[in-house]
Amino acid sequence: MRANESNELHSPMKPWYRGAADHVELALYVQPGAKKTEWAGEYDGSLKLRLAAPPVEGEAPGAPVFLKPPRR
Repeated sequence: MRANESNELHSPMKPWYRGAADHVELALYVQPGAKKTEWAGEYDGSLKLRLAAPPVEGEAPGAPVFLKPPRR
């Protein structure tokens, strides 16, 4: 491991990403009612997720979502 590699793991790469030793937090902007569930890039400092589920009471449903990470 390089000397600065440890610091690189804990520094934010994007404003929507925050990593720790045992977990990762992502800031998501979720758009319900999309044609299909997919990653849609970045939006206003968040990672945008189009969700193929209708809104519940005007908001994205609270069901867990499992997706593959976007390709780089």
